[in-house]
Amino acid sequence: MTREMTLTPQMAKDAAARLGLDGAVELLASERDLTWRLVSGGRAFVLKICHAEEAPWVVEFQLGALRHLAARAPALPVPRVLAHARLGYEDGGERETYVLSWLDGALLSHHRDGAAQAAAMGAMMARMCLALEDLPPPPAPPAQLWDVARALQIRPMLAGIEPGPARLAGAVLDEFEARVMPRLGTLPRQVIHNDCNPHNVFVDPADPARITGIIDFGDLTVAPRMCDLAVGLSYQMQTPELRATIPAWLAAYGAVAPLSAGERAVLAGLIRTRMAMTVVISSWRAARAPENAAYLLRYRAGAMACLEAGEGIFEGMFGDE
Repeated sequence: MTREMTLTPQMAKDAAARLGLDGAVELLASERDLTWRLVSGGRAFVLKICHAEEAPWVVEFQLGALRHLAARAPALPVPRVLAHARLGYEDGGERETYVLSWLDGALLSHHRDGAAQAAAMGAMMARMCLALEDLPPPPAPPAQLWDVARALQIRPMLAGIEPGPARLAGAVLDEFEARVMPRLGTLPRQVIHNDCNPHNVFVDPADPARITGIIDFGDLTVAPRMCDLAVGLSYQMQTPELRATIPAWLAAYGAVAPLSAGERAVLAGLIRTRMAMTVVISSWRAARAPENAAYLLRYRAGAMACLEAGEGIFEGMFGDE
């Protein structure tokens, strides 16, 4: 992987101007690309400057999904694509660069609430799933590190993290290979968001049960739709209070997009696998970027606690809705 150039605020402002917007920029936290808050003409926008190694077709796949959602389910609170171009930068390289509408709200991670919020999340995820159902997939979907259906690809990382987390996560990956993978081929498969974590969802702080935004389509892929639901629920497992709201989440999801018995049968295994991925990938990255460890490890402790509790933690959780 090539070393990524550091882009200054002035470079970001220049990029925005080339896309037709002049204004002030503020760098936001992101894992791989550079994301800026752009204020132009009294309005806020998102300016995204992709990693130099990001393939143009991958970005077009992500932006195409946003355009599809805007047409297919305009009530869903997802960003609108306002401008997009492949721009040259001062290091002589080119990067996919685009502007999205700004979504107001507060991070779900800072405003976790009860069953009403869980139900709103379930219904929202189901509506997004149905809206993406008829989006044609690319010939070869992006190879996403966070793809639960391809979880075994992270096994080499086990050697690069602490022994305790490695043993715990390794056992779950073995379980996934033996008991979950053989069933995935029978499940409905489609384009999925693949990253509905609490830092990618906005809510109204005055009414935390009202979802105001779903962001970050950078992990978009093609997989069994149950993988998307498992991602969202894996973060709802982090505390006993949040776990108690999962039946409300599932009931609301099932009311919009009913789940088959086969899908319910693999759900706990997929959630455990996603939590194992959280442990492994965050630990591996934090060991190599200690200056960013607090951000990278923010979900690890909760995931490890759930895995240590064993499969009994799911008892009675996934009955018929």
